[in-house]
Amino acid sequence: MTKKWLRSALDQLCDHDIKFARHWLNLSSGGKHFVTFAWLANTRLSKHPAEPAVLAEALRTWPRKQVLENLVGPIPPGFVNGFEKMNGPVFSQQRYLEFWELYHEDNARKAFQHLQSISEFQIGVLLELEPVYRRYSIVRAIEDRAFMSTIQLAIQIVRSQRPDLTDFEISQSLGTSLNADGKISDWLSRALNKVEFPSPPWAGTDRLKPLTDQKQVAACAEQFNNCLVDEINSVLSGQRYFYHWTRGRGAIVAFEKDGFLGWVVGEIKGKKNCSVPQKVLKRIELDTKLSGYRMLKYYDLACDNLWGYGRFLREFYGC
Repeated sequence: MTKKWLRSALDQLCDHDIKFARHWLNLSSGGKHFVTFAWLANTRLSKHPAEPAVLAEALRTWPRKQVLENLVGPIPPGFVNGFEKMNGPVFSQQRYLEFWELYHEDNARKAFQHLQSISEFQIGVLLELEPVYRRYSIVRAIEDRAFMSTIQLAIQIVRSQRPDLTDFEISQSLGTSLNADGKISDWLSRALNKVEFPSPPWAGTDRLKPLTDQKQVAACAEQFNNCLVDEINSVLSGQRYFYHWTRGRGAIVAFEKDGFLGWVVGEIKGKKNCSVPQKVLKRIELDTKLSGYRMLKYYDLACDNLWGYGRFLREFYGC
């Protein structure tokens, strides 16, 4: 369905040039996108807008580059070719104007030139990324909003934990990793491998040992077949710390920092994030209580009744 504003524009062009309607129907998808932008350039960007009849004839008979240069002056190299990469329905007016603005920035222009197709979403991605991160390899890898958020979060993490790296170095490293179809978690792990872990909140015991560096976390992630390496930043930020229960089949114990209670025992998982036997939970509970810390189990607090809440208060305050 043709957008109302575009229908109005086409009506004006056709009313002033009877040949334009056939011209429009014979255009490729990219040609329609170009005509749409040219209309916007004439009405929104040009200092001396052309009359509809003049514009319609120019769009039919002049080279596209010449049309735009007459409307807005010099255009960035390769800009006109970008429209042939646009498929499907016309974009919103704002997206076309953003495409125009982005094409004036070197990194965005290079990304557009390498992309096989250009969508409204990709224009939005480039707009949200800071200029130094507007790499083809990064833009190509972002297929939805969720991954866009993941990328932005990963960049912020590395920025905060690796002040020795410039944005250009982070962008280059990230782009190289994504270009090799690497996982964002793998790149994040490599980028943070020189960052030292904070001291553990508790020294542990001979059977419940803190994982004090990334190598230990990676080894346990492999041993337990889980995504423990994805949680490294929560350790670096002081929100979590992981311990390895070494007896029997083993377990991973997550200590979590609660804003009110301080450090508490969070999830306790076995291989492939499976639950561990109750007897193992009791042994881990005994070790944490003997440590002198008031560490409580979230799995005991997961209740919404007064009896459960009373039990929580009695255990925490020893009453």
